[in-house]
Formats: sequence, C-alpha cells, structure tokens
Amino acid sequence: MNDPTFNLLQLERRPNWYDHLPQVEAAMAEESRIALARHDAGWDGDEGGWVSPEGIHESTWEEEGWPFPEDPAFPDWFRSAYHYEAADAGLDPFTLNPYPKAPLSRQHLYAQ
Repeated sequence: MNDPTFNLLQLERRPNWYDHLPQVEAAMAEESRIALARHDAGWDGDEGGWVSPEGIHESTWEEEGWPFPEDPAFPDWFRSAYHYEAADAGLDPFTLNPYPKAPLSRQHLYAQ
C-alpha cells in the first residue's frame, strides 16, 4: 500500500501490519491481473461473480473444468472447443481470437 495514512492507521490497529504487507500486495496484484484478463476477454463481473460472454457463471465454468481467461491454457482450449464452429464459419481456428483482446495461443505466436 502506498498510502502512508492508511498504513499508519493499520499499524495502530494491527501492530504486525508491515509483516503481512508483501502478502497483501501480492494478493491484490493477483486479483488485478485476474480482473484485467477476464475483462479483456469480455467477461462481466459484479458482486455476484464473473459471467462469460456466453452467459455462463464462473461457478458453472469451474464445475465444467474449463480454464479461465487468466489461465495460460485458455487460448488453446478455446480454439479446440470452438474448432468446428470456426470451420463452419470459414475461419481458421488458429487465427480465431477467442474474445476481444484475448491473448493468442503460444503455438500461434511461434508460427508467425
């Protein structure tokens, strides 16, 4: 936390605040990374959780065992899951961008 006033107030309430500060900052950075990846992939999030562009809630998504947009396996999973839809639409699944601003698969990046 970069706010000195906040840090001092926390120190008054919790004497060991600075002992835990690196873990708190790491958790906040990870949460920001996940939120950015999901937002860039077109997901909507609110107090009820995240919802995919297809309207699938994150809990259902997790139950199905599908990777989330922040997972490295997501671009390749998406292309394989939507391979036939892409082929039917006349698109190359390896150039198909899963969602707006979603990362390309590693395989596709190395092929360029």
